[in-house]
Amino acid sequence: QLFEVISVAAITGNASVQNHSDDIELELVTDDLGSLAMRFSTARGLDLVSFEYIENGYFKRLLNSCESVVQEDLDLAGFSMSVIEGWKAQLLQEGFRVSDAAAMALSAYIAKGGVLNVSLSSHDMAIEQAYGWLPVLEYGGTQLAVNTDQGVELGFQKYVPEPKTEPVVESKPVEIEPQYLNVELTELDAMLEERVRITLLNGKQSEGMLSQVDEHLLVITPLNGDGSVSFTFKRVELSVLEVWK
Repeated sequence: QLFEVISVAAITGNASVQNHSDDIELELVTDDLGSLAMRFSTARGLDLVSFEYIENGYFKRLLNSCESVVQEDLDLAGFSMSVIEGWKAQLLQEGFRVSDAAAMALSAYIAKGGVLNVSLSSHDMAIEQAYGWLPVLEYGGTQLAVNTDQGVELGFQKYVPEPKTEPVVESKPVEIEPQYLNVELTELDAMLEERVRITLLNGKQSEGMLSQVDEHLLVITPLNGDGSVSFTFKRVELSVLEVWK
């Protein structure tokens, strides 16, 4: 309905293309919305280098349409600010923002009904952090200028939230209950002063501290005694040797 009020049913006009040695210029002149001039660099694979838009009373007609529909007394300056503030609010909801200087330049463009010049510089930008407000690389070097105003950085940024860190849960070491473990009979000499359990060839067992050992005999002192009683066994009688670990 609003487009019908401002008589914009379709975009019509003429287009011209000029092919130079290192760039291509495209100009589109519409009957209702103004003209658009773009320059592409052929050296960089048809990258858009700059464009210039000259409006043709579009926002003024839009303001008049709004006044006739909602009966509000808006001047073009106030209207342009309301358009830009609404755009900034929508950007923010989607996690983006632009610099205040760029917003003012866009507002001045609407209010003046003038020329919007945009030029793109190198996309090579270093990002020092992985979260927060980060520059959008494709538009990080974009400059905006209205009429003869000095260009300002677009400052297009996207908000990247800090990644959530899961709490570190320290795992407790698995406690292994002490028990008797089998060892080779040849390791008997290394078990001196250790708690051992021996099984003889006849099946009898003895448990205690290995207090003495030589090439023929071993002496075990029982754990539940006062140390005055001990038992002597021949090494050749051993069948199984276990140590308490």
